[in-house]
Amino acid sequence: MNKIKNHIAIVLFAFITLFSGCSDFLDTNPRDTIDEDKLWSDPASIKAYLARLYSGMEVESFEYEMSAQAAYPSTWTDEAIRSYTWGSTNDQFFPNNLTSWWNTNKGYFEIRDVNDMIKKVPNGNLRAEEKELYLAEAKFIRAFYYFTLARRYGGVPIIKEPQEFNPDPTTLRVPRSTEKDTYLFILEDLNAAIVGLPDAAKQPNAENLYRATKYAALALKSQSMLHAACIAKYGVYDAGMNGLCGIQSADADFFFNESKKASEEIIKNTDFKLYEKDADKEANFQNLFLDKVWHEELIFVKAYTVDKAHSFDYFNAPQSFKVDYGCATNPTLELVEAFDYIDGSEGTLKVSDSNGKPIEFDNPYDLFKDKDPRLMASVLVPFGSWQGDFIDVRRGIIEGISTNAPTLAADLTSKYKNTTTAIGGKDGIIPTGDPTKTGFYLKKYMNPGGKIDSGKSTQNYIVYRFAEIYLNYAEAAVELNQDTDKALDYVNKIRDRAGVKRLTSINLELVRKERQTELAFENRRWWDLIRWRKMEDKINNHQFKGLFPYLLVQSSDLIEGQPISKYKVIFKREAALKIPRVFSSKLYYNKIDDQVISSNPTIIPNPGY
Repeated sequence: MNKIKNHIAIVLFAFITLFSGCSDFLDTNPRDTIDEDKLWSDPASIKAYLARLYSGMEVESFEYEMSAQAAYPSTWTDEAIRSYTWGSTNDQFFPNNLTSWWNTNKGYFEIRDVNDMIKKVPNGNLRAEEKELYLAEAKFIRAFYYFTLARRYGGVPIIKEPQEFNPDPTTLRVPRSTEKDTYLFILEDLNAAIVGLPDAAKQPNAENLYRATKYAALALKSQSMLHAACIAKYGVYDAGMNGLCGIQSADADFFFNESKKASEEIIKNTDFKLYEKDADKEANFQNLFLDKVWHEELIFVKAYTVDKAHSFDYFNAPQSFKVDYGCATNPTLELVEAFDYIDGSEGTLKVSDSNGKPIEFDNPYDLFKDKDPRLMASVLVPFGSWQGDFIDVRRGIIEGISTNAPTLAADLTSKYKNTTTAIGGKDGIIPTGDPTKTGFYLKKYMNPGGKIDSGKSTQNYIVYRFAEIYLNYAEAAVELNQDTDKALDYVNKIRDRAGVKRLTSINLELVRKERQTELAFENRRWWDLIRWRKMEDKINNHQFKGLFPYLLVQSSDLIEGQPISKYKVIFKREAALKIPRVFSSKLYYNKIDDQVISSNPTIIPNPGY
């Protein structure tokens, strides 16, 4: 237990992990060590301590990998597959990063620190209004910590006071609370935080730019209560676990109502609006995630600068645009076709005519004409433009009845017969190596300005934005069968912004589909499938598909130096790289670390482990 006291004494190391030096608050000088008694008498140290608590929040941003390097959450869902054939993406076990937040060095060390602040701030050397603000921020952060635990493990120990050294360690062993009580505690902290946090939607000054406001707490409440409600409605209440795993179905409406009320509080503030700076719908949606100027859709943001950057571009750049790694996230054809056409028709790509014959395209980019602009802003499709060039994704060449398809990276530049035309495209497709395995690359959040090296990307990560609140409200309203007219209106506002035909009615399937397309690659899909208990349906042994273009030529067409644009292109739906992922129902709750259980025998393991 001496480790706990030592931990609090050295907690003020360089704390700008979550936020970059973008404001006076974030520029607070870090202290390497400070005596604990002196900490609470020094306003600058208290400020630095609070900033470190923010840095402990697992917001699952650009650095968040589920298992192996560049195994982003989207690649563990139906959104994408990971291009790399090495690493643990093929494992049939739960991703490491989901099980690592409650171990001997994380989780409750963070909670111990925030509890210490809640205890010490009332007597700290601060003005009364500063004390009120810091306590509210601490409770927001504690709620975030507990939500991080709850949606991974179910019910967890609720500790409201910092534990101090005691010769008898059994006095420090706190058993797990029920899953319902854990969410009620999160709700209690958030309600307290909402009262004390500033009512600032526009974030008017640099001091508050990346700190929590009332609306950040309401957004967390909207999200966490929606999650709890779905656990109650779609999960299995394990009576043998006495409520540690599962929430009884009778409690679902309570949590749906809490989520809906929180969303409504944000929506009724007219300072929040959907981002609409550009008349071009595709460019507008793309720039929503690249605009570094605080805008009206933002609620809570993780900021980056050149001094605190990330590597998202480095790991996701297309094959011919990469510095080294690249290509990691390959969107699936299933996701691409989930995006409607702008006239509201379903989004299956028209690659064949009514007789099943492949359509021959003079301009292959025409295949994507009139698709939802959000698709074109989120996914780099074959033959789309990028960084002053185009995405040359081809599987090979079809000449008569003969198909020639490359198998190795070197084959991408190998010339076909006596021409200067490569067998494959410069950006793939091949079954091995890095290039895309689906025919698609990631575009959302990617920098269009040029090649970006490792650790050099500075795009901010949006933790909460206004469109998601519309979707949270719509989902809760439909689940409750209340205010469905508002739910329809809010979903249609999102579709209006996208330039897609309005819906005439609303149901749960439509809300979920809108969520899938609007929030693609924002690290929401994994948790949506978890709370809806849909992982087995979407993941288990599913052979995802790709879209594979082929040049269609005749022998007489093979003119040396002939540009690609002179050949027709056909598209085939083909199996992408096989990812044998198996999700068993026990994985809806994570394995509790063995060391946690051995150090606290009151902790009951989750079922199946």
